[in-house]
Amino acid sequence: MKMNLVWKLSWRRTWFEWEKPMLEDFHIQVAQSVIHKDKQDVWVWKDDKSGCYDVNSAYTKLNNDILREEWEEYTKLWNTKALPTAQICVWRALQDRLTTYENLQNRGILVNNGICVFCSIQVETNNHLFLNCVVVARIWKLCDKWAGIQFVNHSMIK
Repeated sequence: MKMNLVWKLSWRRTWFEWEKPMLEDFHIQVAQSVIHKDKQDVWVWKDDKSGCYDVNSAYTKLNNDILREEWEEYTKLWNTKALPTAQICVWRALQDRLTTYENLQNRGILVNNGICVFCSIQVETNNHLFLNCVVVARIWKLCDKWAGIQFVNHSMIK
C-alpha cells in the first residue's frame, strides 16, 4: 500500500541564491524516498562500505566531488604567473563571490539601486562586470594592448 505524504517544511530564514539548487536537490531526494510503515528507521552512510559515517569518508567524498568538477579550471588558475591578489579575484568571480551589487542584495545587504557604477546601464553582476560592461570593456582592451594580447570580445562585434 503506497502512502501519499506531503512534506510541509518551514525555514528560519530565506534561502540565498547559491543555496537554492541545493534545496531543489534536497526536495528531489526527499520525493524519491520510500517510507515503510512496518520498518524501523536506520541511518546509512552511503559513502562507506560499512554504512557507518566517519569523518575520513566524508572528507574524501567532499574533496572528490569538488576536485572532479573543478580541478582543471582551478589548476590552471593557481598555476598562472599572475599576482596572488589577481588569482583570488578570479577565483572569487568563478565562485560568484565578488561583492557586486547583485550579490550584496542576495545576502540581504541594502544597496542603492544596484546599477553598475561604471556604465550606469545595467545591474552590477559578475557577468556584467567581466563580460558586458562597455566601460570595463575599454579597460580590458587597454590591458590587452599593454600585455600584447590580441583578443576579440564577442560583445564588441557588430
